[in-house]
Amino acid sequence: METGLDGQDLDGKGLRVPSMRKLVVVFSCLLSCLSVEAADLETRRGAVVAELDTLPPLLESAQTCQRIGFHGLAGDPAWVELDFRRRVTPEQVAVFPARLPGTGAEQSGFPSAFTVEISDDPSFAARVKIAEWREPEAAAGDRLPFWMAAGNGASGRYLRITVSGFRTGSSGERFFRLGEVVVLADGQNAALRCPVQASASLDSSRRWEPLNLTDGYFWCLPLLGARRSTTVGGRTRIDSSPIVDGMRWLEVDLGRPEQIDEIHLVPAHPAGLADLPGYGFPPHFQLLADPDTPTANLLLDELMPIHPAEALPNPGAAHVMLETPGITAGRIRLSAHSLGRVGAGSQGGKREYVLALAELQCWRGGKNLAAGKPVTISDPAEGEGWSAAAVTDGFSSRHELLDWPTWLDGISRRVKLEGELATIDARLARWREDRLQQLLAIAVGSLVALAIVGIATIIWQRTAAAKRLVALQTRLARDLHDEIGASLSELAIQSDLARQHHQRQLDPGPRLAEIATAARDTLDHMRDVIWLLTPQAGTWRDLSHRLDSVANRLLNGIDHEVHVAGEPPEGRPTPQWARDSVAFLKEAITNARRHAAAERISVNIDWTDGLVLTVSDYGRGFDPAAAAGGHGLENLRERAAAMQAHLEINSQPNQGTTVRLEALNARRTSPR
Repeated sequence: METGLDGQDLDGKGLRVPSMRKLVVVFSCLLSCLSVEAADLETRRGAVVAELDTLPPLLESAQTCQRIGFHGLAGDPAWVELDFRRRVTPEQVAVFPARLPGTGAEQSGFPSAFTVEISDDPSFAARVKIAEWREPEAAAGDRLPFWMAAGNGASGRYLRITVSGFRTGSSGERFFRLGEVVVLADGQNAALRCPVQASASLDSSRRWEPLNLTDGYFWCLPLLGARRSTTVGGRTRIDSSPIVDGMRWLEVDLGRPEQIDEIHLVPAHPAGLADLPGYGFPPHFQLLADPDTPTANLLLDELMPIHPAEALPNPGAAHVMLETPGITAGRIRLSAHSLGRVGAGSQGGKREYVLALAELQCWRGGKNLAAGKPVTISDPAEGEGWSAAAVTDGFSSRHELLDWPTWLDGISRRVKLEGELATIDARLARWREDRLQQLLAIAVGSLVALAIVGIATIIWQRTAAAKRLVALQTRLARDLHDEIGASLSELAIQSDLARQHHQRQLDPGPRLAEIATAARDTLDHMRDVIWLLTPQAGTWRDLSHRLDSVANRLLNGIDHEVHVAGEPPEGRPTPQWARDSVAFLKEAITNARRHAAAERISVNIDWTDGLVLTVSDYGRGFDPAAAAGGHGLENLRERAAAMQAHLEINSQPNQGTTVRLEALNARRTSPR
């Protein structure tokens, strides 16, 4: 089977035959079509993952403060009530679960149904419903990071959550648990540190108490953004004694008196000290507004009981949030009376103590008034991410710090995208399973198709081989006639003349010399026929040498010129193309010698751009229109067509003849 110029498989007459390569291409196209759905899913998955990287992370808090939440008892009704101590118009209400460390979301006890209402009457005789929720499926509430609803414009001093859907404990008791309630108004948490009442509860000191609903401690770390911090916070130098009695402090200068609604203390958590959240947070301290002035105000007093008992358990990585409505101050100072221990202090090791804080924020109307403001530290330690400026740079030791609306909306978006991501992954898994089954079916079908094509190809090849054999026989007969027939006729004529000379007792020597010459020509023609039938053209350069040799041999004995120009290309011609080019040149030269009666013939072989063969004689010429039916010219046209080359024959009576073959595709016919 031969290969055409376009790389297709051809039979003996140039008919296209199915190939394994075609089937592979078809199979690949089919698989590509099947992969469109998966590609769309993967594209969406990449977009979801990219957006998730920009959203706030949902990080679990160790809750070292021991304040887990509120444990309510089932009742009719069962409720918790917040007193804002002022009239509030909620913009958003968020209810957080109370997740016990290490127990997972399924143990949070989050109620399965509840209603949120607001009123100016503590008995809720007159009330307005803000929102109502019922979990769409069993245990859905336990899996929520928090439940959130937008306000509806209703205002009031009291907010009540009435629970109607309870959980059942191992002993059959019915209960519910809540971790924290956040009510956004003017961008701030109006519920922070609000008094809480409940219909019935199971209280346990610090762990389960109503006040835990508004203490600012969550099961997760709120207000953290996606951007990573390059700073750690601010700190004092290392002390060898924990007791400092207010001599170690850090202070933020707001520049002028400002009204402050909330103050957030963000404990330090250096990246190299993963097991020390709340690094350097003082166990005994005071939070002061405008210290050392007549208007000084004590905002938070954590001095009792005295050292070494802990007035405030170390908050770990959780923010310490303090409500300060109506406070006006220009400076806020955190004054430590005892320092946090950071050294090992065991087996005679040196005890080390320090005051450290990642960030101090002062909030008013959703804006952090302390952002970028100057910070003074009593005896600062600088370097390795520690600096006074880091206390107001808007970052904790690990993450960017956000406001409440941004964080709540970001987490809500994260939960939605994570749900979509889980759906996409499930669909991709199903798609892969379905495609695997389809591919198996396609593979079986392809094997059957390949078997059928293989059998058809064998039959086709055998038919093509038979056609090629007939073509070979035809070509052999033509070449023997063209190349050998004339020489044998010449030998017969010269032999008869030599015999007549011998009978007449004339000198037969000249005729015998003619016979010898004709015999050598016949031998050369026979070699050419053998090469043309089974050509071994080798490289393009070998073909060029053969064309040059054939031209010089055929023109031996007359005035001639053979000129070769340019460089043959790299690679190899197809055997058929090489055969046709040599046969064309022999036909053109033979026609010139037999019919032109020319005294001089020139041959030009030009490889500058493809192959251009030119045979020019200076003989009698002819009229190409009158000689259109000649066998010699027809042979030239057939050879040129087989080579996909352009043929020009220019001749006029008594003006000579020029045959020009232009095969510019010669450089593109190398087989692979």
